[in-house]
Amino acid sequence: MMHKKRSRHDSHFRIQHYLVLLLILFAGNGFSQKIAVSGYVKDSSSGEFLPYSNVWFVQLATGVAANQYGYFSGIVKKGNIEMIVSFTGYKSEIVKLNLQSDTTLNIYLKAPSLGEVTILGNRASNFGSDLNRVSIPMSRIKEMPPFLGEYDLIKALALTPGVNSGADGSSSLFVRGGSSDQNLILLDGATIYSNSHFFGFISVFNPEAISHAELFKGNFPARYGGRLSSVLNITMKEGNTQNNETSMTVGPISSQITNQGPLIKGKASYLLSGRATYTSLITMPLYLIIGKNDAMFNYLMYDINAKVNYTFNEKEKLFLSVYSGNDFWNITDKYNFKRTSVGLNWGNTTASLRYTRQFRNRLFSASQLTYNHFNFNYKISDKSLAQPAEYETSSASTGSKVSDLTAKQRFEISTGVRNSMVFGVDLANQVFYPDYYKLKNINLGTNLPDSRNNRYAFYTVSAYIEDRYQLTGWLGVNGGLRYSSQFLKDITYHSVEPRIEAEAKTTDDISFSLAYSRMSQPVFQLSNTGQGLPIDVWAPITKNLRPSKADQWSAGIKKNLKALPVSVQAEVYYKRLSGLIDYNQGVSFVTNVSKSWEQNIVQNGIGKSYGFELLVSKTTGRLNAWVGYTLARNYRKFEKINDGQWYIARFDRTHDFETTMAYKINKKWKCSMNFVYNTGQPATLATTVHEDLSGHRIPVYTSRNNLRMPDYHRMDVSFSKEFLTRRKKHPATISFGAYNLYSRVNPFYVTLDNFKSFGERDNSGNSLGYVSRYKSGTLFGIVPFINYSVKF
Repeated sequence: MMHKKRSRHDSHFRIQHYLVLLLILFAGNGFSQKIAVSGYVKDSSSGEFLPYSNVWFVQLATGVAANQYGYFSGIVKKGNIEMIVSFTGYKSEIVKLNLQSDTTLNIYLKAPSLGEVTILGNRASNFGSDLNRVSIPMSRIKEMPPFLGEYDLIKALALTPGVNSGADGSSSLFVRGGSSDQNLILLDGATIYSNSHFFGFISVFNPEAISHAELFKGNFPARYGGRLSSVLNITMKEGNTQNNETSMTVGPISSQITNQGPLIKGKASYLLSGRATYTSLITMPLYLIIGKNDAMFNYLMYDINAKVNYTFNEKEKLFLSVYSGNDFWNITDKYNFKRTSVGLNWGNTTASLRYTRQFRNRLFSASQLTYNHFNFNYKISDKSLAQPAEYETSSASTGSKVSDLTAKQRFEISTGVRNSMVFGVDLANQVFYPDYYKLKNINLGTNLPDSRNNRYAFYTVSAYIEDRYQLTGWLGVNGGLRYSSQFLKDITYHSVEPRIEAEAKTTDDISFSLAYSRMSQPVFQLSNTGQGLPIDVWAPITKNLRPSKADQWSAGIKKNLKALPVSVQAEVYYKRLSGLIDYNQGVSFVTNVSKSWEQNIVQNGIGKSYGFELLVSKTTGRLNAWVGYTLARNYRKFEKINDGQWYIARFDRTHDFETTMAYKINKKWKCSMNFVYNTGQPATLATTVHEDLSGHRIPVYTSRNNLRMPDYHRMDVSFSKEFLTRRKKHPATISFGAYNLYSRVNPFYVTLDNFKSFGERDNSGNSLGYVSRYKSGTLFGIVPFINYSVKF
């Protein structure tokens, strides 16, 4: 279904439009002889935009992808034209037109009704359809087994080749050998600095508030910068412009409620979504009922997503989105007239204001202002309960903060039948407090002040251009160039980042790709080297610490087997990194407050990673499934770590296999399954032990990441039933299943067991030899779950 509207020449132009007109005049030979067809792809029931939809021009045997606002633009010849418009999880729409002048369209796609099998047309935007890129709507994620009853974007992406999340209870992403801080995570254009709730068990992305996500593993568009390994661009739902709608979900960990609807029907809409855990509702009453003499554990997590959109006319739109999420964890213990309390809290706050405008039918403009703030704080206190008090209350509080304010301006223009361009500028101000602390009645050193609050700040100016050019019917080139400068008080850093891809398509539906990207990163995250509390410090470049760099080369091939129908794609990559940092051996944030973060790190590290990725996917019919495999190696080298020798990185996984399947049994019932296997995680473990002169047993470490944990594998299953409630006939879904179905004991940590004495003994009867063994601990055996959701 579509609505068509003829374009009219604007009678008045603002001063800034002159630059746009000059670009159009010089964009290409014979530009005025072509016809521009542009518009938006939307959901037919809610009126929301469908980001990254595919628009295929049949006669030209080429297509374009809509941007995150659902906007597309192409240059075609006059006369009859046929377009196939598709989006994952929706019925494809075939549009036939006779065009004689520039035309603007609104194209509406229909989602399948309850129990209906999704139909995807030719060139549909299937999961994993592009090499170096993963594109997935939340509707697809809800076909997978949930983690502890929670549908989770991060854990779904970790089931794709080249991506893993580390271990159980982790919301980190490690992409093609990169660390978790090397991922640029954007929520409606605003940066997310921490993507984990509940100590990593679930991510900060409420599935009911998210519309779509795309992950770039390589061939990064030039509009993105500031990270080395990946870009995860997440789009929130716009809000239903036609009808009010409320959804509620109750799960074993948390519950959520989402309300959306029109403020002005067809013109303005809103979305408000909230999610929280129940832990405090259980632990606090127990603490009050059982008594206040023992230990108390308390945890609270919440996040709020809000969005308002206003459409001035078909060409001008305004979006305001806000996110706030926080975690609060506290343990209080009473012993011998003393109360000790340990607390940790962390969270993100973001705001994004965006204005989009379509100039004529060939140029699209997006202006954006974003604000981001991340904070974590760790606090411990000790109070005497004796009367009178035996000592004064003491406390120590330490943490890290980062915030930034960014302005972005982007233009997208179609300059020919087979050519389009994107260009823009970004301006950002970033402020860091990497290692602030405050002490009360604690003496850690004679020269250590009671507080520290060092401030670091810098400005970044970036400009970029992207050009997509189809040289022939089978060969195309995507080129890009990004330039950025970081301005510090005493120094300025410059970075030139070229990106280029050559892609070819044969007549028998085989695609080839060769790509190269250079990335630069001016911020760093220092993480605990072991398992434990999620204490992560964000630190900036300084006069003595330069930005990190990465160069990545990749090649891939994809074949669509229409008869099955199955898609097969394989990729290889090689990545080279420089300017890396890490904690010194044995250093952690909390135990080294007396030194600044700059004194606790080693610099100028280098890295390399390479791998092979294979993905086989089927996304049509009753059975939707994909099978992925990754063979990869990942190494790091620092002059002051591991005696300056190469060592295996902590996030190295030699073999990584995953499969997920979703089968629609009938109109109401469906089932799904995940299976994951990967090589064990490297760890730095003691290899032997010796006794000092006082008889203390001291572990001996030989090298960094010298041993691996046992291999990891598990299977998850889920069954769900869609139905209408009896009284009100509201759509509802009940899901149940199990995480780690066969209760695999996957190691979460490994430590040295008690030493067993053996061999001869000295004159005092002490053994002269010891046998050391490792023991491991796990987080989960089999974990059943049940989840209920309803819409009204």
